[in-house]
Amino acid sequence: MNTEEVRRIIAKREATSDEWQQGVEQCWEELSSALASDYDAARAFLLEDCTADEASWVSEVHDEILQKTRNEAFVELLKHSVERFPEEAKLLNMSRQLEMAIDIFFLDDVVQGNLDFAGRH
Repeated sequence: MNTEEVRRIIAKREATSDEWQQGVEQCWEELSSALASDYDAARAFLLEDCTADEASWVSEVHDEILQKTRNEAFVELLKHSVERFPEEAKLLNMSRQLEMAIDIFFLDDVVQGNLDFAGRH
């Protein structure tokens, strides 16, 4: 993952009208793939480099990142990234959106037989 590439994708998403669904989804795919591709680089970006505005754009793809990684380390990383910017998290309801993405992540594993309802593998 390249930080400048992530910033380019975020800028592209910001410039994409919410009404152009195909363009939004393309940006989401690019951003989630970039962040999910390298945990250490994503961690450095989300916990050290990104701005509050960038974190808000990343919050749009929390569920896609979890779907791509299927990794509890990413769950914790995303939680910490939301905690970095409490005002934005509150304004954009980022914590609740992330919790919903986490619920979907675990529910998918239960449905697929990877976890039981107690959260055991």
